[in-house]
Amino acid sequence: GTLMTKLANNFFAVVPVVPVIVAMYVSADTYSTVLKPVLLAVFLSVIAFVATSVLIPKMGPKLQKKLSGRDINKKGTPGGEKDIPESLGLVCGIVHLVLLQVFEIYYSQVQTHPNA
Repeated sequence: GTLMTKLANNFFAVVPVVPVIVAMYVSADTYSTVLKPVLLAVFLSVIAFVATSVLIPKMGPKLQKKLSGRDINKKGTPGGEKDIPESLGLVCGIVHLVLLQVFEIYYSQVQTHPNA
């Protein structure tokens, strides 16, 4: 399908989860020191999923073509004959590092100001 179809499928897969996470985060007073960081990690995971789903198709053609491989799990299918840029791991790695820093900043604030 088209890029918009893929984005719509990802969007509709993630949207039902977000209000539940936000509601649990807001109402998590009893176990706030344990539950809030866990809910934040789940929410950041949803953001990471959407970010990588959007960035991989956009960055794939722009990355170095010489470093490529084939998906051996798709051997014998048309997808198994297509070269995949090996440097696409950079996209996932950068998203991971950025969101990890967001989580660490939040967690350090919780540790220094537990009642905030």
